[in-house]
Amino acid sequence: MRTVYKYPLDLADVQEVRLPRASEILHVGEQDGSLFLWAWVNTSEPRESVTIALCGTGHPAPEPLEARHIGSVVMLGDRLVWHFFQVGDAA
Repeated sequence: MRTVYKYPLDLADVQEVRLPRASEILHVGEQDGSLFLWAWVNTSEPRESVTIALCGTGHPAPEPLEARHIGSVVMLGDRLVWHFFQVGDAA
């Protein structure tokens, strides 16, 4: 079945998120003070790890440079901005 699912994100430099194969990341955002990733998924596909990296404005970008920006999130009354990247084969 194809649907949109929401996955929690940690405030970590690099993390792995388990998504069904061939998922399309739609959005990264804040909801009730927590970070989430929304993806268009096929629930019948097996899950695979997707590497997500983040950096704050003015901080070093993720390595390797083969990263695709998937969204930025403004938090704490516009005082913090986090930039999220998908790193790896699907980037």
